[in-house]
Amino acid sequence: MAESGDFVKAEYTGKRVADGRIFDCTSEKTAKEAGIYSEHMKYGPAVIILGKQTVIPGLDEALQNAKVGEQQTVEIPPEKAFGVRDPALVRVIPISEFKKQDIQPYPGMVLNLDNAPATVKSVSGGRVMVDLNHALAGDAVSYTFKITEKIEGTEAKAKALLENSSLNGEVKLSKEVLEAKFAPSVKKDSEFLMNKAGFVTAVLAFLPDVKKVSVIEEYEAGKTEEKEKK
Repeated sequence: MAESGDFVKAEYTGKRVADGRIFDCTSEKTAKEAGIYSEHMKYGPAVIILGKQTVIPGLDEALQNAKVGEQQTVEIPPEKAFGVRDPALVRVIPISEFKKQDIQPYPGMVLNLDNAPATVKSVSGGRVMVDLNHALAGDAVSYTFKITEKIEGTEAKAKALLENSSLNGEVKLSKEVLEAKFAPSVKKDSEFLMNKAGFVTAVLAFLPDVKKVSVIEEYEAGKTEEKEKK
């Protein structure tokens, strides 16, 4: 039985109870069939750290009472899913504010407002109504899930966090120092830098046996230039 603090890998499919619409899944095939596939998503069993708010509360609770290999379906109320709708998060903004930023708003458009995603609900009479509530706020959802693996050992957990950060590298634990090594073949672009920072943060937050992370990035002469030409 899984419990709080465990690292697990799990497959899941999330649906909106009202209409059965799939909004989240770990299966590439299911994502394509549901029309929600994204080439930027990493499909396959997801690494979840139970009790650490890495998934919505209702799913976290269900996973903590699940057995490895056992498929379950749980219905989750809004309070334990994406929250209840907050009328205060619906705002009306003059369209002139958008034009100053060379933005032409339209219903359904998702934009960044106050460092949070906001959906344009309507554009009328020189005013734009935007909603900063989560798209599924107020909705009951259901998840069909299965824990495929319980991850044991600090090094194995670090490797799982590495893969979950979409990074291809090697990890080695020596006493309280975790070494993460990235070969010359790993593209060191801006995405790599963000993923690396997220990985280091996760390791130090979730692996108490690790007191220090050492990152080794290997480069070879001519390799970067050659890749850019290709």
